[in-house]
Amino acid sequence: MVKVLCVGDSLGLPRDGVTYENTWFYKIKIKYPNYDFIYKFKRSLTSLDLVGKSKKDYLGDYSLYYRPDVVIVQVGICDCAPRYINDTKPFWMGLKFLFRKLRMEGFFWYIIKKTFKRGANSVYVPFNDFRNNIIGYVDILKSLKAVKHIVFVKIGIPGASPRKSSPNLLNNILRYNKVFDEMQQLYPGFVDVVDPLCVEDDKYYVDGYHTNSIGADLVYSQLSSKLGNYSL
Repeated sequence: MVKVLCVGDSLGLPRDGVTYENTWFYKIKIKYPNYDFIYKFKRSLTSLDLVGKSKKDYLGDYSLYYRPDVVIVQVGICDCAPRYINDTKPFWMGLKFLFRKLRMEGFFWYIIKKTFKRGANSVYVPFNDFRNNIIGYVDILKSLKAVKHIVFVKIGIPGASPRKSSPNLLNNILRYNKVFDEMQQLYPGFVDVVDPLCVEDDKYYVDGYHTNSIGADLVYSQLSSKLGNYSL
């Protein structure tokens, strides 16, 4: 049986306003009932998770054990989204923990938002690290003889509200997406890219970031076409 490992962040998960049946993962699983689709999504996942540099998970290791034929990857928005602060750093994590213990976390974020701006370089994963992580993950998968194809889902262009509140967001997305194009050029026939959410339109989202059924259909449609063209 063909095995398809699906790795991604919350964009592939159900949430308020998005049922499981409205996710692209469910739709593609129904389309190909004879394929074994392996579900490996995690909220706030970044490219660090792909190469085992996160304490939380080691998705590269999961790939080794599953030995999939195809790997679909949807990652990047959590890497590149501009932040007021990088609250994954020990200093900010400790300060946030202290304010939470004092039941003053709301006040903490009030001060942060009054003091800092969402800078283009204030991100969880800097661009060069993101590129290295994606290359590293491709290398992990390429070393597995079982893996025949990788499909990267490009970071979608968000709705109007996120773009307005974070002016540097769009430029970051376009820059980080170029890494996927580079991978496709470096590994023709092995790495493919789909770009289903390349148009700025709120009708595809429930909150500007997470797709509704219409947006999920776009992702599903392009991924389904890729799978249908593979000889597996």
